[in-house]
Amino acid sequence: MTLLREVSEIEQAYIRTNMSIYMRFGIQGDFSVQDVKHAMIKLVAKHTFLRAVIEDSVFVEKEQFDLDFHLEQVSLIEENEIVFRRKLDFSEKLFHMIFHLEKGKVQFLLIVHHAIADGASAIFLADDYARFLLDVSYEEARFSVPVPIEDFLDIIPSEKEIAEYSNTFLKKLEDHRPKSVPLLHPDAPVDLLMNKNTILCIESERLMQIVDFAKERKLSVNAVLTALLILSLKVQGNICIGSSLDLRKRIKKVPQRVLFTAPVEAFLLIEVNQEDTLESIARSYQQKLVEHFSSKDLLLQHYSILLRKLNPMDFGLLFYLSNVGKANFSESVSDKILHLSFHAPAVINCPFIACVTHKEQMCLSLNYTDPWIASSLVDQMMSSLSSFSLEK
Repeated sequence: MTLLREVSEIEQAYIRTNMSIYMRFGIQGDFSVQDVKHAMIKLVAKHTFLRAVIEDSVFVEKEQFDLDFHLEQVSLIEENEIVFRRKLDFSEKLFHMIFHLEKGKVQFLLIVHHAIADGASAIFLADDYARFLLDVSYEEARFSVPVPIEDFLDIIPSEKEIAEYSNTFLKKLEDHRPKSVPLLHPDAPVDLLMNKNTILCIESERLMQIVDFAKERKLSVNAVLTALLILSLKVQGNICIGSSLDLRKRIKKVPQRVLFTAPVEAFLLIEVNQEDTLESIARSYQQKLVEHFSSKDLLLQHYSILLRKLNPMDFGLLFYLSNVGKANFSESVSDKILHLSFHAPAVINCPFIACVTHKEQMCLSLNYTDPWIASSLVDQMMSSLSSFSLEK
């Protein structure tokens, strides 16, 4: 084995939660099992971090790569993505791919641990794999284990600052206790719930109306989706929303050709009143998110959670939304990628929604803990999204 580097503080937090990214995509073409395996060998040969495991808080690269251990064929794909679902064990592997072959296309579920990838870099891996599978020649760009983001941040909060922020945030929660999602069985054992996750996936051109709505009003898609989901749940008063942000935009200097692992959670308290509209909620949320991202609070909150001064389970979260954005595949493979969905479980006691757009389609993956989260609540949320129109 080869010693690569120590695991950073942020990465250790993702390891503790065993958080993984699930990304599903399909490639058009008539492929064989040997084609799939050969492309995987090329991918792993190029990116050494795919051969990595974590031992004693250190990234270690395995000398031998067991293809069958990291690649799994399934014979049936149901409409529900749950048939693909697997859990990664970082002590054994940080990368896994499940595939299904059918006439005219091959479908995959790419699973990568958050310790070595975020949404953006997972899409980068999918793009590379598609190139290898389609045998497209291009300039090599090799990446080793991603660089820890902390070395490039503009600030690192002190323990005193983190303690002060945590106390202030907890005071806000006490003074304005957020409304939580209507739960079906809030006292169910956590161990049971973690094995009862359900994933729903919606891929539709109709959902692109949300993108048009956002562009027309100069709002982010994240803000419009958030506002639409809030309205679908018919809640008012002080609520707490979870969102994903990318720390790479806060680093001091971006080294050339370096892959970072940098997803960060943001938890915002917003006030919703009876007279609020879709646009007013979206604009208010967007302003708060921009202010949070631009201020020191972003890192103060993140480090407060990493050091366990704050626990998102206590926030009364309405839902958690991760907007990966547009999947920018290379021109040589973009027209061969049929669809793409993204999923990364964040917190257990609220619905998790991941959004990604590709080829003028929006895909939403919704994960919720059954039986903790009422299925009627999920139907309510999904109905509002699928019936959305610009007239609203």
